[in-house]
Amino acid sequence: MNTQKFIQIFEQLTPTQHQLLRKLLAGETDEQIAHSSHIAKSTVRKHVQNICKAFELQKDLGKQYSKRAELVALFSKYKPEIINLNQENSTPKIDWGEAPNISVFYGRNKELNTLSQWILNDQCNLIALLGMGGIGKTALASKLAQEICSQFDYIIWRSLRETPKITDILTDVIKFISHQQEITLPDTLGGKITRLIHYLKTSKCLLILDNVESIMQGDNYVGEYLIGYEGYGDLFARIGESLHQSCLIITSREKPKEITLLEAISDVCSLQLTGLNTKQGQSIFAKYGSFSGSDDEWKAVIQTYNGNPLALKFAAVEIQEALNGNISNFVRNFLNKGQVIFNNIKKLLEGQFQRLSDLEKDIMYWLTINREPCSISELQEDIISSLPQPELLEALASLRRRTLIEKNNQDKFSLQNVIMEYMTDKLITGVCQEIKTEHIQLLNSHALIKAQSKDYIREAQIRLILNPIKEILLLNNGGNVNYQLTEFITKEKQNFYRIPSYFGGNIVNLLCQFSTDLTNYDFSNLAIWQAYLKDTNLHDVNFAHSDLSKSVFAETLSRILTIAFSPNGQILATGDTNGEISLWLVATGQKVANWKAHKDWIRSVAFSPDSTVLASGSKDKTIKLWNTNNYQCLQILKGHTDEVWSIVFSPKQLKLASSSNDKTVRIWNLETKERLILKQHTQQVQSVAFNFDGTKLASGSEDKTIRIWDINNGKCEQILEGHTGRVWSVAFHPHNLTLVSSSDDHTIRVWDINNGKCLNILKGHSGRIWSVAFSPSGNKLASGSGDETVKIWNTTTWDLLKSLYENNHRVRCVAFSPDESILVSGCDTQILKLWDTNTGKCLRTLRGYTHWVRTVSFSPDGQKLASGSNDQIIRLWDIHKGECLTTLVGHSSWVRTVIFSPDGQKLASGSNDQTIKLWDINTGKYLKTLIGHKDWIWWVTFSPDGRFLLSSSDDRTVKIWDANSGECLETWQPLSSWIWSMALSPNGKILATGDDDYQVRLWDIDSKQCHHICIGHSLRVQALAFSHNGKTLASGSDDGMVRLWDVNTGQFLQEFEGHSRAVRAIAYSPDDKLLASSSDDQTIKVWDFTLRNTISLTEHTQGVESLSFSSQDPILASSSEDETIKIWDLQTGECQKTLRIHKLYEGMNINQSAGLNQAQKETLIALGANNTNIN
Repeated sequence: MNTQKFIQIFEQLTPTQHQLLRKLLAGETDEQIAHSSHIAKSTVRKHVQNICKAFELQKDLGKQYSKRAELVALFSKYKPEIINLNQENSTPKIDWGEAPNISVFYGRNKELNTLSQWILNDQCNLIALLGMGGIGKTALASKLAQEICSQFDYIIWRSLRETPKITDILTDVIKFISHQQEITLPDTLGGKITRLIHYLKTSKCLLILDNVESIMQGDNYVGEYLIGYEGYGDLFARIGESLHQSCLIITSREKPKEITLLEAISDVCSLQLTGLNTKQGQSIFAKYGSFSGSDDEWKAVIQTYNGNPLALKFAAVEIQEALNGNISNFVRNFLNKGQVIFNNIKKLLEGQFQRLSDLEKDIMYWLTINREPCSISELQEDIISSLPQPELLEALASLRRRTLIEKNNQDKFSLQNVIMEYMTDKLITGVCQEIKTEHIQLLNSHALIKAQSKDYIREAQIRLILNPIKEILLLNNGGNVNYQLTEFITKEKQNFYRIPSYFGGNIVNLLCQFSTDLTNYDFSNLAIWQAYLKDTNLHDVNFAHSDLSKSVFAETLSRILTIAFSPNGQILATGDTNGEISLWLVATGQKVANWKAHKDWIRSVAFSPDSTVLASGSKDKTIKLWNTNNYQCLQILKGHTDEVWSIVFSPKQLKLASSSNDKTVRIWNLETKERLILKQHTQQVQSVAFNFDGTKLASGSEDKTIRIWDINNGKCEQILEGHTGRVWSVAFHPHNLTLVSSSDDHTIRVWDINNGKCLNILKGHSGRIWSVAFSPSGNKLASGSGDETVKIWNTTTWDLLKSLYENNHRVRCVAFSPDESILVSGCDTQILKLWDTNTGKCLRTLRGYTHWVRTVSFSPDGQKLASGSNDQIIRLWDIHKGECLTTLVGHSSWVRTVIFSPDGQKLASGSNDQTIKLWDINTGKYLKTLIGHKDWIWWVTFSPDGRFLLSSSDDRTVKIWDANSGECLETWQPLSSWIWSMALSPNGKILATGDDDYQVRLWDIDSKQCHHICIGHSLRVQALAFSHNGKTLASGSDDGMVRLWDVNTGQFLQEFEGHSRAVRAIAYSPDDKLLASSSDDQTIKVWDFTLRNTISLTEHTQGVESLSFSSQDPILASSSEDETIKIWDLQTGECQKTLRIHKLYEGMNINQSAGLNQAQKETLIALGANNTNIN
């Protein structure tokens, strides 16, 4: 039997056979299985016999036959995880999610018994608990799950209140049941549901989905789903129709149509909850004090509110406070006269709301807006009026007595689901009415969204508050909404002249929600609070004399290479490829400081243990020490002869360790100025780390080894070998001598430094692992990888706890906050994310907004120039007028490469979003999207006849596509290592590659054979170009050199020296008389083969990314990280034109604006804003 056949047989077993098999493997006897399964012993033996026959075990199944031994042996070989699970403690694995803690439960014994019978005896696959809001569906589901949890392997509770996508729920549940092992899921929804049902068959799972009504349409669409949420119906139908041993319970105010359809034909049941009876209702009243009344009066009160537990809670509070608990008085003076406070929950809540003070109403609205429990200080900051804390505490106590709000064990306040929904509807209705009548109250006192909120909270605020307001306004006003809002703010401007108010920020957020072009809008002299403007063009917008407090704008982050928390966890430091250090407030994501620290990339930053010093190590070969109070440079440490990769402070002494490309580790004594140089590595040293007491130092190197050094004498105590690729990162456990290391080989190794042995190898990443970090307690380990994931591991079992996904963003660095509640990740693509380590939710995203122009390409007739940039947009330029003719929008990440087809009618583009797009040049419309690569796309080109398109990606493959149909014809992986550059010969027969091993290879396209290997560069080759006659190949490298090679022989011909940093692009002129190269040194060199001289073009202010010669005129186009394209006259060496993309905030006026610190003002100016008087 082979693995494929085993899996096929295993998956064909019935749910009953799966259940029995697990018990058998767990060591249960026939008698025990029969008893626990409520079947006869003979039936057990018959099932076992059928299982054994299915797996082709021994034919003799007599009394002496050892069923368990044979099956254990078989499963140990092909599915050992089943054995392991059955050998573990039988306690179910539970993820309660947002399930409530039910400490007090009233009645419902009949319902509990019914549900237990359906699930445990009748084996219902799908159960719907239905009823109005407040009736107790959630409480009943929670109580039931607690009582029967021992009968299941897994208990999983998820709330749909915030309308999560079906794919997110499925991914989350599958990862939990699979113990984080199943990470790569099918692309289709049906495929994901199939995988879930597989686990529902093989394990006994109880899955509860609470608040299903949140994903369903209201009004006249009962049973129908919100647009985009129809997949939940597919899930319910598939689970209800399939054979498995698990159960899904849903709670909902509406009955999904699938339940109705399946109840009659499948193991699907629904239970409509009715109100509590009189005795049960009285139990609720008893919690709120002493009440007096006759049996008939009690019955009348309970029935009036339909036995709704929530309604009864409110009634109890009202009767106790207003009538001292006199039920008789209430019935006589109110109930009998038809003066009932609440006829249903909505009226009950409305009546309760109207009895609140203005402050209490304010609090209710703010709890609705915040969407999660919030503290007293958070509420105090939200409320505009200056409010003494005792007054706020009194109002909160009053609201708790009214049972309108809840308080958790962290002293934070929140609303129950039904009240949250009621208040959200009231907020939306009130705001729409205010806009209609132009009578402002809520728009002034409350923010509709909070710009500085956690990402998932702000997204919920937009989805559940801002979007519904938008829909109502569109319904009522049609196309006049933008005009109405604009006039609205113009009229009210005088009333809100620089006074504290959320009005301006609310209107701005609404205008953004309507995708309004805000160019030339005047918001001067207004308070613009909580405006979320990260991705909004604000060209020539006037914010002069405005108060921009708590509003959020775009940032200017470059590629983030290093991150570090301050010891108190309040500040986060980042270092980037611009040589800049930025400091951020962790609580709000606000930038508090930014300065140019180095001339080149900053590879590492570290805080001293007392947080008074911040150290930075750079590609410029220096280490600098900075005063964290005034950001002044205290000291420059020089000595390394190549770029500094890693720095770390000793936890005990005033020492700093550093590692470098110069193959050394240095230990700097900051008191005595002495330094110790450690030299045994044979390649560059990527990372260093001190152990917990500072007596040992670990270093990881490109030579694939880790070395352990004695910090006092500098001797190498151990060499740890095992990795098969470069070691990128090392980290010591904070409390012992456990060391972890990460590598190019996609693994993390765990080492015991006491004996030098490898304790464990962690697998799961599919790309190089750039960074590893222990949590301060040592209980968790985080890893960041080029596979665009962050993973969190349990350091006791070394199991994978969570995978956090960074779509299209490679993770360079990770770090835990000192309290371990936050994990931060920094990415290659100007992204910084803060994650909740418990839930895995993204708390905050800081995104650098730049228009780096990555690529340029002339059209064959030389009349148009195409460019692609970091803003995901392709632009077509008229180079004679210097104007942008059109923009091509469709990519979702950086555009890395563009190329015209030979006939000039099409344009191909490749992006970090892993797609290639084909565009019609004449119409500007995209023709096709080519999907197949699994990583960033660096290079695309057409074959000489235009019939084919070739592409290369960081997935290490070359693909050949049909340029007309978009079909992938061939996939080829020339090497197992990364390919940094490619070029196709003019005849389309030879492919040149620049590889990770610093070599250039020439391949025959047809045979896929390597004909020549060109050796000479000392660093990676990032640029290649064939001469137009096809005889010569030029290569440019990170070593700053340009080399020429004979294409026929592969022999070295000539070397050009002149760049001081990495060469990024190379291009031949159409007549092959000129060769141009560009570099990170901000220069372009034009090498003239005829005159044998060199012209230097030096007007760019950042690295030059791309070059393209015109086929018609003696001009050269260049693009740069300085966000410009320059057109050069090659006869004069002068820049003819500079093409600029409008910056995000081009012309925005922030003169005398309040609410911005110096770092924020500098960021806005860098993004195009004007401020003639920066204080």
